[in-house]
Amino acid sequence: MKKTVLLLAIANTCAIVAGSASAHNLPSNDYKVTVESDGQAVSGAQVQMIKAQSGLAPKIISTAKTNHEGKVIFSSEVIDNGFYYFKSIGGKIDGNEVPNYSTLAVSNNEQNGPVIMNEITTIGSVYPLAQFYKDGQFNGNANGFKIGSEQVQNLANINTGSFGDTVLNGANVTESQTIGRMNMMAALMSTCGANISSSCGQFLTINHADNTIDAIANIAVAPYAHAKQNSDLFFSTFPVPEGQARRSTDFLPYLT
Repeated sequence: MKKTVLLLAIANTCAIVAGSASAHNLPSNDYKVTVESDGQAVSGAQVQMIKAQSGLAPKIISTAKTNHEGKVIFSSEVIDNGFYYFKSIGGKIDGNEVPNYSTLAVSNNEQNGPVIMNEITTIGSVYPLAQFYKDGQFNGNANGFKIGSEQVQNLANINTGSFGDTVLNGANVTESQTIGRMNMMAALMSTCGANISSSCGQFLTINHADNTIDAIANIAVAPYAHAKQNSDLFFSTFPVPEGQARRSTDFLPYLT
């Protein structure tokens, strides 16, 4: 029932390593993080590994910048309650600054290994926990944190950077409204990664945000508040090229 309600790359040897769980001889997980936008690496992005636990202020475990391939490695102890999440801020794509492009990936206690931070994992991580996201961080109760962090994998697979098994489970995946909506939001979010300044600026302004994570969070909390404006922006930013049957976006399918 909770699933129904909700559904309304290994780093190379020169990747940066952050964290020091092994120094305390505690069980630890390694997270091989890659920051991307529409498949393109984001270099020089500031990435934070943050621990969220009920009753406690979020704690930044480690901070590092991605290398030229958009990669960084974190290591930290396994926690019994709460969850870790990764947050990227800014960076460069093909040498161009993308200051408003931020991504998020929430990891539950069973996950480690590759973590792809992109448009889809940001949307999939924000939606189940949007009610707890305020002022750029998560604050909530134990039950809400547990349920929300476990639901992320239904929408997005942070290990692959694509959709989660639940949204992909169905005979009419290409007609899924959930996937269509996620792809439209991802395409709009990608304008800040592609540095399409006019569309990125409009996307952030419409959703009262100064970065892409906050924009997605605001949409998640009030999905109908600016639905038409967001749809109109999508259609104007990604027109159908002459002689083609679909819009000029890599995020397919989308709502028509």
